[in-house]
Amino acid sequence: MELFIVRGENHDNPGKKKSRVWKRDEIHNMCTRGAIAENNKIEAIEYIDNWANPLGDGSRLCMIVSNMKHLRWLRVRVNIFPDEYDGGLSFLSNELKYIYWRNYPASPFPDSFQPVKLVAIKLHGSLQKELWMAYKCLPSLKVLELLDMDNLLSAPDFSGLPCLQKFILDGCFRLEEIHPSLGYHTSLEFIQVKFCSHLQMFPNNCLPAKTEDSYNKAL
Repeated sequence: MELFIVRGENHDNPGKKKSRVWKRDEIHNMCTRGAIAENNKIEAIEYIDNWANPLGDGSRLCMIVSNMKHLRWLRVRVNIFPDEYDGGLSFLSNELKYIYWRNYPASPFPDSFQPVKLVAIKLHGSLQKELWMAYKCLPSLKVLELLDMDNLLSAPDFSGLPCLQKFILDGCFRLEEIHPSLGYHTSLEFIQVKFCSHLQMFPNNCLPAKTEDSYNKAL
């Protein structure tokens, strides 16, 4: 399914330049030559790194993604250490509907990032202390998945996520509390919280109907 989305071409307009990048060498070439003009046409990108042949420059990858003004689908899985990031993304497309990023840089999402169409955020091993500064409204977001985020100190204000249906929090050891707004959600269908050993405060009105037993086991 994902491979089809990323590799798919416009069959109605066979001659039209592809707006999806999926090959590793294509993305690597974009990073090395800093191609900016063509990035405005890209709508979907998948980059999966590996230890044997890594990209080796997280800052360049951030620069390229920041220049994709019409990006709608983003999947990045990289093996990058914190010192390989000089900074985070200066811009993230407001057209995005799906984000998966393994080892996202430490900086919060840009203030200009207001993706009203975004349906899912999945961050694994992110270096962030917080997802974004202050309040952010994501009216279409249904899935928020935060895994192995060792630096995460605070969960977002859930009042800006009125359509959230699925919330997963796993392996965020420094997190101490979850914003109380989570307890007032009416659209939530599934919550899983586990291996968050420092978590001390959790909205009581989320228990027990909406929260998996793994929360209690994690404490």
